[in-house]
Amino acid sequence: MRMSGIIACAIFINFTLGGTTTVSAYNEIIDLGGLDGYPVGYARYINDWGKIVGWVESNDVNDSNTIACLFDNTGGGANINLGGAGSAALCCLSRIVGQSAYYHVYNNPPIYDPNYSRACVFDMAGDVNNIFELGALGEPWPYIPDSSNESGAQSISHYGQIVGYAYDGSGDEYNPGLYLACLFDATGQYENKSLGTLGGYVSEALGNNEALIVGYADNALNYERACIFDPTGDANNNIDLGTLGGDCSGAWSINDSNQIVGWALDSSDNYRACLFDATGDANNNIDLGTLGGNHSEAYFINDLGQAVGYAYDMWGQKRACLFNGGNENIDLNSLVDPNSGWILQYAFGINNDGWIVGSGTLGGTENSPGLTRAFLLKPPMPPTCIAKPIGDLNGDCIVNLADFALIANNWLQCNIHPSSACW
Repeated sequence: MRMSGIIACAIFINFTLGGTTTVSAYNEIIDLGGLDGYPVGYARYINDWGKIVGWVESNDVNDSNTIACLFDNTGGGANINLGGAGSAALCCLSRIVGQSAYYHVYNNPPIYDPNYSRACVFDMAGDVNNIFELGALGEPWPYIPDSSNESGAQSISHYGQIVGYAYDGSGDEYNPGLYLACLFDATGQYENKSLGTLGGYVSEALGNNEALIVGYADNALNYERACIFDPTGDANNNIDLGTLGGDCSGAWSINDSNQIVGWALDSSDNYRACLFDATGDANNNIDLGTLGGNHSEAYFINDLGQAVGYAYDMWGQKRACLFNGGNENIDLNSLVDPNSGWILQYAFGINNDGWIVGSGTLGGTENSPGLTRAFLLKPPMPPTCIAKPIGDLNGDCIVNLADFALIANNWLQCNIHPSSACW
């Protein structure tokens, strides 16, 4: 059984129009850059309007901070610092969500504390004073956070439903309590809802559409399992999506057709990109394969069924991958000019136009990797007929010998009645 609807963006290469015009064989790749002092980049999500979010890091080993970033999709460097040190942006539809080290107490200016991260909605202009904090679990509003009340937003649906994780507040500064999947109150009043587990103690929501929330949850044996969460918070209705024969799995993304992708262990304990059966029948889970190696993982699936992630090739190299079912998977590096200097390692997101974002190294080699940079990979645009020229009889937008051949083949043909009127 193959994953229906997956269409490789490679179908656009070598497209010809009228037998005369050929599109470049390589996709356009754009270095999305970073921020001052933070050149390392990870593009995590792209929406259908081309907005790209993620985070950047320093290449200084003594600086472990991340900074949420709204990337300039032209590669022109007009990137926006969304949240200062200790932040990361993970999803962007009508709002940008993620986590930051800023929190608010009543209506006072935000307080920065790098020791604690909180789920938030970022200001698209990058004003930290307008960061909208979402809180955690088991706390009143407003609340001064500590390590027992950290949280992070991972995904937002088209209708503004925000999901992620939060500690439940049952611990203290030394024992942070339970780490649980969370449905956040989008108004910021902290009426957040725990989505529970599958019988264990840990869970996290990583993706959602208008009807379903997916992620992972521990079962009673403390095995991590891909999960569909009941949005009402009734853990008894959570669905274990199973594996590919191993013990563990996790779901990263769900599209509007309820196609769910992530990873699952097979019977040999290999990590494999997986398309899960949304009914929870593990017998119908599909191993999406690799690039010749043993391991792979799918991070995102768009509404056309195109799934991206990473896969190992036969030489043991990790490569950004477009999954098209088993041996037809595409190493995204094969779509890039080999002289570009890029080695694409992770594909984190793909929008419905086939634009892919992720991270890879630039300017290095296999044995001496370059700097990790965020990238945007765009399939070549097929030629577009702006206006059909006069004399174009075959509809290929070109007047050429093919049109004259049509005239020659039909020379003196007349369909007037009576036929005597033809001459």
